[in-house]
Order: sequence, then C-alpha cells, then structure tokens
Amino acid sequence: MVTSRLGDVLHGATVSAFTRAAATGAPIVDNCLAFFDCTISSAVDSGDHTLFIGDVCAVEAANGAPLIYFDGAYRRLGFAGQLP
Repeated sequence: MVTSRLGDVLHGATVSAFTRAAATGAPIVDNCLAFFDCTISSAVDSGDHTLFIGDVCAVEAANGAPLIYFDGAYRRLGFAGQLP
C-alpha cells in the first residue's frame, strides 16, 4: 500500500491507495485506467530537467473516465459541444 499527501488538492487529507507490483517491481495503483511499466534504458540531461528513455516491460489499459488536471483545474474529456 502506498500513502501520499496530496495537500491542497484534497484539503490536506492523507490518501492511501492499494497497489500491486508490476513486472519491474514498481507499484501499480489498483483500478488505475492505464500504466506503462518500464526499465530505464538511458537518461538525457535537458536544462533543468532529465528526460528518461525507457524500455516497456508491460502495459495495461481499461475503460473509464480519466482524471485530467490542466490549467489549474480538473477537466473532463468530450467532443466539442457535448460538455456543459
């Protein structure tokens, strides 16, 4: 189980998530919509960031509505004119 603090997003609440181990041993959050499990094949310094290139070991996807955070707010996906 992984516990992390989300701060302002959930008003300071501590959230726990049950996980399972991926092929590489990385934690995968139960009931997530998708994941890529990768090993790092190289790392490239790019200014104040590092770009990691990975070899995909496993991938999984499920149907559902994704949680999207963009431009300071949570959003939904849809076609133009369908969302309120």
